[in-house]
Amino acid sequence: MKELQSSRNDFVDIRKEKEEKAQAYEELIISQRAERNHALRVKQDLVAANTELSMRGKEKNAPLEAEKYWKHLYEEAKREK
Repeated sequence: MKELQSSRNDFVDIRKEKEEKAQAYEELIISQRAERNHALRVKQDLVAANTELSMRGKEKNAPLEAEKYWKHLYEEAKREK
């Protein structure tokens, strides 16, 4: 009888450990998924920021390029005369 009670207690302990491990595993999976989603959002934000900075750089350089173009045209017209 004592042996049967001991076996039952062992079974209950093992089942409880299994449930705790399953819960810990679920929490780990949820945590990893959240980290992965966060990393993806950060990466998307960085790509968007990089694109925005590139566009701003092009906009900033556009007047300089136009000025160079007009100077070049002026120099060519000056040479042709």
